[in-house]
Amino acid sequence: MNSIEHYLNIPLEVQPRIVRNALSSGHGYNWIQLSSRTKDVYYGETTYPNMPMLRMIGRQIVIEGHDSQYVEPIERILSALKSVQGGRYLD
Repeated sequence: MNSIEHYLNIPLEVQPRIVRNALSSGHGYNWIQLSSRTKDVYYGETTYPNMPMLRMIGRQIVIEGHDSQYVEPIERILSALKSVQGGRYLD
């Protein structure tokens, strides 16, 4: 079965670390750093049922899944983080 990937850009006002923290605390994601040579690359998975695996490559989130049902919720998270002073109060 082929997997579809959806790509979202992290707003410049938000640090990728803040996004990882939000997804960890809100959706139980655990992150593994795969590389930090040219771009930081992280792999995220959760034990929550039916949640997609995520990859974070630099300032981009790759949502691995067979449909787009998780794209909009993650876009809302990114928008909320951007609206809170660029996420700087969420450390």
